Amino acid sequence: MHLGEKISEVIKLRHTTKQAVGRAIGFTGSAATYLTTRPSIDVETLQKIGNHLKYDFFKHFPVTEEETAAGQAAIEKTDERDKTIAELKNKIAELEKNLDSCMRNQAMQKQENAYLKKINELLEKKGV
Repeated sequence: MHLGEKISEVIKLRHTTKQAVGRAIGFTGSAATYLTTRPSIDVETLQKIGNHLKYDFFKHFPVTEEETAAGQAAIEKTDERDKTIAELKNKIAELEKNLDSCMRNQAMQKQENAYLKKINELLEKKGV
């Protein structure tokens, strides 16, 4: 849809002029004429024109519930994924701590085994 053409159409329906609309929204007459030739207009300006003309131009650009629901579902899915990733990172950190602890215990047990072997060797030499 060409917004400028739609604005011109509504201006005619309201029996007003482009210059009058332009002055009402803070534009010069020539700038208002330029607005009616543009295929797109910024949202704020379109809102001002719509308020002055008592016309909702945004109804020509509806957002369907399906799109909104799909977008919301995508956001929720991303949030859930981020939450799951954070939980998994926490579990990994916890498991790494446990692994470090187990490796220290294993090293201590190997050292104890070495001491016990030496003690056994000494006891065997002594004949006990």
